[in-house]
Amino acid sequence: MAKSAAERARTYLARRRAQARELGMCSRCCKERPEAHTSMCTACHSATNDRIKRRRERRREDSSLRHILTAHEHAGDKAREHHLYENAAEHYQHALDIQTATRPDRTRIGEKLIYTLFLTNNPEKAATFYDELLVPLLDAPDQATRAVEILLQMARQMWQDSKTREALPVIRRAVLIAEAAGNTHLQRIANLKLANYLMLLERFDDAVAVVQGVDISDPADVIPATDYHKHSAGLASVFGKAREAYDHCERAVSLIRESGDPFQAFTVWNDYAISAEMFGDIELEKTCLERRLLIARRNHLGWCIPEACIDYADVFAKNGEI
Repeated sequence: MAKSAAERARTYLARRRAQARELGMCSRCCKERPEAHTSMCTACHSATNDRIKRRRERRREDSSLRHILTAHEHAGDKAREHHLYENAAEHYQHALDIQTATRPDRTRIGEKLIYTLFLTNNPEKAATFYDELLVPLLDAPDQATRAVEILLQMARQMWQDSKTREALPVIRRAVLIAEAAGNTHLQRIANLKLANYLMLLERFDDAVAVVQGVDISDPADVIPATDYHKHSAGLASVFGKAREAYDHCERAVSLIRESGDPFQAFTVWNDYAISAEMFGDIELEKTCLERRLLIARRNHLGWCIPEACIDYADVFAKNGEI
């Protein structure tokens, strides 16, 4: 088998240096005669020491940058844990700006960043990260969970950008990946997100078919169970079934206490308020919107706060109290 150009160059250099040593010449440059008891000339010896020094300096710098990256990521995690999403996003962005960040670093921190940015006052900033995060995951069967999560986050971002119709293919792709992975938890979540977007597009019959096909018999699977009751309430409201709608709303409310997801709690109370509005129950609608606003403020949910304030004020206006 023929040697590559690099291999031939290495072989030639090794042979040349061996000949130089036999002739008493510098084993590095093969041109100058070194001093007694040394194998390299003064210039090569000095250059070698300089290279070693620079390599050590780079290692120290890389180690220092590594500590800075880790510190920023940890600070971002702590800020997110306390619902300080603006601060968390800032720390994650600083971590990604460090030049020595590896591909696994960028993927891990990038996933945290897109989730966090959605809950700030500038959720649109997350749009630039999706392609970079998705490409290495879509063709990796063992990364199905992460791929589905990013696709659903991407669809949510598209909804935020008033591109709900364009988000449908993204969610359908998430459903297909979850099915191919055989992950029932992911399938429930992805299918219920699909039902939600069908409802937003007023394709209620299609949404009913999707929701009815989701099995929520596992009591430990809280997140899809919450979405199931939330969407079932919305569909019952559309078809004028007040008792059924309120029953599903109450079940969703009881489940969000277990999920610990503030944005999901925000959306549950929003959908409860919509159901109350559809049945003309202004006082219940007001109560739901009040709790929704409280959740947004307590958890610092960025853009959700002004939206919740406007909706809460609007219910007073409709009731002639302004």
